[in-house]
Amino acid sequence: YGLNANDMLGYSVTVLGDFAGDGTFNIATGAPGTDDGGTDIGAMWIMQLEQANSSLALKSATVSSPNGITENIYEDQGMEKAELAIEKEKVNFYVFPNPYKENTTINYELKEESNINLEVYTMSGQKIHTIFNGQQYSGKYRYDFSAKRLGYASGTYLLKIVINNDVNTYWLVEMK
Repeated sequence: YGLNANDMLGYSVTVLGDFAGDGTFNIATGAPGTDDGGTDIGAMWIMQLEQANSSLALKSATVSSPNGITENIYEDQGMEKAELAIEKEKVNFYVFPNPYKENTTINYELKEESNINLEVYTMSGQKIHTIFNGQQYSGKYRYDFSAKRLGYASGTYLLKIVINNDVNTYWLVEMK
């Protein structure tokens, strides 16, 4: 195991905050070219950031990728929050808040009729909920999600977003 030049570590990045509950700041990054376990099977790495001085304070940051995905990260009333925005030719997609305590809201606007599939998975890959699967006309859509309401524990979940066969994923972090 390990990384090589073709693994593309850092292709996607998301903020997990204090993922392990140990007081340290964590991020997850994708490496879609990883061959461990099969050719280009991909991998996800959870990284712990170390403090450079006596405090680690995140005021705001923006992470953008060339494929039109932007994540805005900021602090609000002492709690770290993140917003996902996917802006592409045919859709504007927005998830907020994240992390969340009660529920998060998934908003999107389709610019033309599209085939949409929104599913939520556990970190072990078990599908726990299909939010929507089918054709939708152009317009605005909104769905609220809470793993607790479905009988699952708080924790980190993966939102799989498929829009006309274009696959994106995003972390949903439900806090206690």
